[in-house]
Amino acid sequence: MPSATAVPPVVTVNIAPSPAKSFGQLMVEALPGAIIGLAAAVAGTLLAWMIGLRLSAGWDMRKKRAEFDQALVQEFNKVVAEFKAVSREREILNARVAATQTPSADQQKAFDETRRDLVKRAVAAESALEAIFLRLLSEMDSWLAAHGGNADQKVAARERQLRLMGLFRVAFRNLREAIVDAAPTAPAFGDPELWLFNRLAAELSGLIYEQATAPSLPAFWKPWDITSTLARPDPAAYLRLIAYRTTDLRMAAASILPDLMVLSSRRTDARRAGRKDNIESLFVAGSVKVLDNLTDTIDDNVSLAIHFGDQKANRDPEIAIVAGGIFPRWPNLKYFMSISDGPPRIVLVKAGGALQTFTELDVLPPDLPYAPDASHLGAAILTWQQSPAMIDAIKSMATKPL
Repeated sequence: MPSATAVPPVVTVNIAPSPAKSFGQLMVEALPGAIIGLAAAVAGTLLAWMIGLRLSAGWDMRKKRAEFDQALVQEFNKVVAEFKAVSREREILNARVAATQTPSADQQKAFDETRRDLVKRAVAAESALEAIFLRLLSEMDSWLAAHGGNADQKVAARERQLRLMGLFRVAFRNLREAIVDAAPTAPAFGDPELWLFNRLAAELSGLIYEQATAPSLPAFWKPWDITSTLARPDPAAYLRLIAYRTTDLRMAAASILPDLMVLSSRRTDARRAGRKDNIESLFVAGSVKVLDNLTDTIDDNVSLAIHFGDQKANRDPEIAIVAGGIFPRWPNLKYFMSISDGPPRIVLVKAGGALQTFTELDVLPPDLPYAPDASHLGAAILTWQQSPAMIDAIKSMATKPL
């Protein structure tokens, strides 16, 4: 027989109707929630607006600050470039004045106008530098407080920055005064003041760039902070710059003079070593003799004797006299060559012939004892590279405390 299907019991639920509420009662009940919701919405909107405004202002301030800092780096580099331009144009002017023994009225007027223009440009560069230093000083303590390390490091860094700026300011002032006074000389390549100026320029440029790329702004994770609350500028700092004088600049130059002398010696060694290597590769072995002394013995198979000299260009004719004393002692010798700097050149004397001077771009005579496929350009002899010892001397001069 089929099984019977179970029928679920019927459950009856009685729901009592709720009493009817009027519209006013419903409004009264809903009003507190609506007020709370409206207040929360208004508060959220105001909070979002305030935070958004602060964030926007903070980021905009950072952007503008970064642009301003980068512009300061460029401005400093332009001021240094203008200083160098004025210095070089002054050298040209002084050379023209020295070459004109009795200038005419028009020539003297042109000289005076050129000098006045240089004075104006020197004053403008000096003023621009003052403005840059004022900006740096206004933020120096704030920047050191944020990035200067411990207390002792901050004090040392502050004194170093003040000294760098003070000495550099003196260099600008001295240029302007030298132009006004028509001083005839300027720092030459071997002058420690020239190297000191370039070291100061490099250090200050690096310092300004460092501050531009890591400014003393509020913390990155607090972009709503618009201004920094770090140390206020010290008004005495600028007055300390004024206290630096020419004697301080010269003492700083004297401190790097020993390193400059070492550099000069190593530079000479590097030049001669490089040129000796060039000579060895350019000429047939055994046909050339490099003389350490003019009295050295020269073998019969040598046709070219080479000597490294230090004479200035206007004294090159003296080399012909030296060669005239060497040729009679060594009849097989055909050429005597002197290699000099200031400017770099090759002075060549042929036995029984005239003296010739060659630069890096000149072609040497074809009958010298060249090796196969060797270059006949003067540059093939004169070229050289900085040696590691020379680079070490430069680094020492660049890092020595002033």
